[in-house]
Amino acid sequence: MSRMATTVIMRLVAVTAAITVLAAPAAAASGQAPDSCDLLKRAEIEEMLGQEVAKPEGLGEICYWQIGDPDATEEAIGMTLLVERGKGAKAGYNKGLDALNPQVLVEIDGLGKDAYFAIGSLAVLKNKKTAFYISGVFDQAQAEALARIVLDKL
Repeated sequence: MSRMATTVIMRLVAVTAAITVLAAPAAAASGQAPDSCDLLKRAEIEEMLGQEVAKPEGLGEICYWQIGDPDATEEAIGMTLLVERGKGAKAGYNKGLDALNPQVLVEIDGLGKDAYFAIGSLAVLKNKKTAFYISGVFDQAQAEALARIVLDKL
């Protein structure tokens, strides 16, 4: 994949995460502060991706990890985990699902109540009040493995 394509995909992932956060005011209003950065350890991510992972940076319900050599001169790639809790979790999940082109959508059985993978991002609806999203530069199998770790800790 070219550097330009990677940059475009990472910007798309960031925009998707921002839209999801803006569409989920109920989670923020619930008073619960999801501990997103505690749900995945650096060592777990490194094992799945086979690359070095920087310390997480938490932004409320979102956690971000830089992937790869932190001293590299090329543009950084990263992974985000967004946990949405509260009454709006299921609606936010469904809104994201409805916005996707069915040609890029892969439905996944056995992860939470419902799950899908599309364009380097995995969305999992654990129950009607908890959904989470893992976005980054990994394949579907890696995303599913990371999601199982998150599910075990939620």
